[in-house]
Amino acid sequence: MAEPSAADRAVERIILAACSWYRTVLAFFALALLLAIWAATGLRVDTDSSRMVNINLPFQLREAALNEAFPLLDDTIAIVVRSDNPDAADAVLAELSAQLAEDATVSDVFAPSIDPFFRTHGLLYLSPDELSTEVETIRRTAPFLATLVADPTMATLFAALDVVEAQGGGAALEQLYRDLAATLQASLAGRPAALAWSGVGDSDGPVQRVLQVRPVPDFSDLQPVEGTMDAIAAAISNLDPGLASLVEIGVTGDPALRHEELDSVSRGIGLSLGVSFAVVAVLLLVAYGSVARAAATLLALVVSLILATGFAALAFDALNLVSVAFVVLLVGLGLDFTIHAFLHIDARSPPDVRAAQIARMGRDIGGALVLGAATTVLAFLAFVPTDFHGMAQLGVLGAAGVMIALLVAVTFVPALVMAWPGIGRGRSLPVRNGSGLNVSRGWLFVLLLILVPLAVLVGRDARFDADPTVLRDPNAPSMRALAWLHDDPETVPYRVSVLTVSREDAARFARDLDSLPEVASARMLDDFLPTDQVEKVLLLDGARDALSDIAAGRGFPLPARAADAAAAVIDRLASRDGPATQDLREAVQAWQSAEQAARDRAEQAIFRFLPDLAQTLALQSEAGLAELADLPEGIAVRFRTPDRWRVEVVPASDPRDQATLSAFVDAVAAKVFEADGAVLAGPPVHILRAGQTVAASIAQAIAVAGLATLALCFAMLRDWRLVVAIIVPLAAAACFTAAASATLGIAFNYANVIVLPLIIGLGVDSGIHLALRRRALRETGALFASHTPRAVIFSGLTTIAAFGSLALSDHQGTASMGLMLAVAVTLTLATTLIWTPALCDVLDRRSSSPSA
Repeated sequence: MAEPSAADRAVERIILAACSWYRTVLAFFALALLLAIWAATGLRVDTDSSRMVNINLPFQLREAALNEAFPLLDDTIAIVVRSDNPDAADAVLAELSAQLAEDATVSDVFAPSIDPFFRTHGLLYLSPDELSTEVETIRRTAPFLATLVADPTMATLFAALDVVEAQGGGAALEQLYRDLAATLQASLAGRPAALAWSGVGDSDGPVQRVLQVRPVPDFSDLQPVEGTMDAIAAAISNLDPGLASLVEIGVTGDPALRHEELDSVSRGIGLSLGVSFAVVAVLLLVAYGSVARAAATLLALVVSLILATGFAALAFDALNLVSVAFVVLLVGLGLDFTIHAFLHIDARSPPDVRAAQIARMGRDIGGALVLGAATTVLAFLAFVPTDFHGMAQLGVLGAAGVMIALLVAVTFVPALVMAWPGIGRGRSLPVRNGSGLNVSRGWLFVLLLILVPLAVLVGRDARFDADPTVLRDPNAPSMRALAWLHDDPETVPYRVSVLTVSREDAARFARDLDSLPEVASARMLDDFLPTDQVEKVLLLDGARDALSDIAAGRGFPLPARAADAAAAVIDRLASRDGPATQDLREAVQAWQSAEQAARDRAEQAIFRFLPDLAQTLALQSEAGLAELADLPEGIAVRFRTPDRWRVEVVPASDPRDQATLSAFVDAVAAKVFEADGAVLAGPPVHILRAGQTVAASIAQAIAVAGLATLALCFAMLRDWRLVVAIIVPLAAAACFTAAASATLGIAFNYANVIVLPLIIGLGVDSGIHLALRRRALRETGALFASHTPRAVIFSGLTTIAAFGSLALSDHQGTASMGLMLAVAVTLTLATTLIWTPALCDVLDRRSSSPSA
């Protein structure tokens, strides 16, 4: 047996002191727990992923400049309304807008599709050819529509249709016939239906409308926009059920996403913590064979968790989406030291000698505990000087948690054993008197030489995904609504903004960027004005009288009606061929034979949105030349400030693909940074640049952690052979983890990059315990006959259980973190157990008899 090191003896003295003053130690921890619980009550979570990267980096400063100049681009909730019926979508927007405009938790509402300016000038946004065709259509249909506006009843509808057919004008209303037939059939069958008068002739599928809502956040609340979200939910629930049944409604945007994400994270962490405690308890029972020891270990874990949470509350105003997982993280880390401590404590003697027996644990593994804690702390702190501040915060919390867990293991646990003698009795080990474990190690090194290069080759495909949406549940309501925005080229949320100092610069950038193949459109404020206005206004002059007639209800006179107008139109439609005509004829026949309630329901469905059409046409009859000053304030404030003009650039392809996103940003950046004073920002730029920053930070942290761990191991062990036996399996585990990431298709993200410091920290811990115990016992067989491998295995298993439970979370980032951590720790544990003892055998040329 080798002589104990200085670290072993130091830990032994600390344990003896804790045993001698065990009542004082327990009282101190009780007081510390009360203070920590008090501090932890103020802990909150910041779900803004943009803050996880150094806010002083150039791209972050540009993003801040954009958000400061145009705050409505960042802190806005989008209510997305989808429907096959554009009139229904606009009606829902109008009702929601009216309700929310009166709510104190909302500071601004804006919906372009129902804004009076765009309703008035809507026809001027058509091309001259399209407008010419539309003017002719308005002229032909004006008498029919005006007649219905004057008297919106089914009798008038049938009589008007009879007149149109008698005059041979039915062919111009084929689309209206189809829509009428479909609406009648649906309403008579009891399905939600309404005729889209403004959508006659449209056949492009569902329309999508967006209502932009700016919340008034309450930062004293854990959920700052909860009031606004509740107001939106109330407004939606207050919609007329018949109207609501015609649309789909989703709520998204950064505030909504963060609100939902915080709920998801909170639920996920709570579930994971509960599951991990249950699984860990079972593993501890198997490890100890003692309910009392398992309970004592869980108690020590709770003490570590509460103290670490109290430290977190004192050290930081809020946790981020990475560091919030430190609670579950410490379930694994906190147990590590306590398991090793308990498995090396066997205090069976009377009280007067119990302290010395407990302290023997320090003599056996004290140095390994200290060195393992020190290397894990270094691994965590390696992220602190990087620009990845989200991981830096976790680094501080992880380092503090490790030190707290070590302190609990060498003070609280010994004091608890003194106060609770029943947990001091450990399991006896079988006596080995042979030559130990004699296994040929050659094949292990051949396997290592094969597997590591293969893992490096496969691991090259591992990637980092900086898109914050990958952290979220794709099936969450806000994420589904975000997907709707992505699916519509008019509402793609990943847009680049170019800030310029003059209108002329903005026009030049918009023109130049619009010509890029990677760009679908680039527009400035001027682009919201109709083009060729003089020509279009002259064309529109030919329809003004017709528009006025429709709005005023000045239609054609109806002949003396037959006793049954429906029967008359049925006969009239029977004389003309065509699928739309025959469909309408059958629908009118069905209406004719339906009960009165069904007829009334059909009439409501047909005429529900006709007044909206009349109002819109009245506005359009007054359309004239428009200037910048006429544009809605909701548009102007999003594209111009007193000293800035903004150009909005939309990608030509789906920016959720990382390669497409990169090509889009690079193409725009190549144009923008040629000019002085221009600022390029927006979600695509932030995602790309943040990913590059995080990747560089990870490489920096790994290098720092690796070099610092090597230096510390050399300084404390003073034996290059032990250092190699510890580090080589660790490097192999890192390669295997990267290969697993690529093979499983799990990209590294803001949350699961936590595996990188843990591979170093936990891998070194296990290797140190095995290597130092192997050196002390001088033989591998004796090592595997000791408590150390058992402690390493169960410490690893409890860590895997704790981290694996995170995979149960609804939060995508937390779940991927749990899965990657479980994979990484499993690979690290396996490589350490297999190759550290084998390397010790090969590198240690000394031969001695085994020691039990």
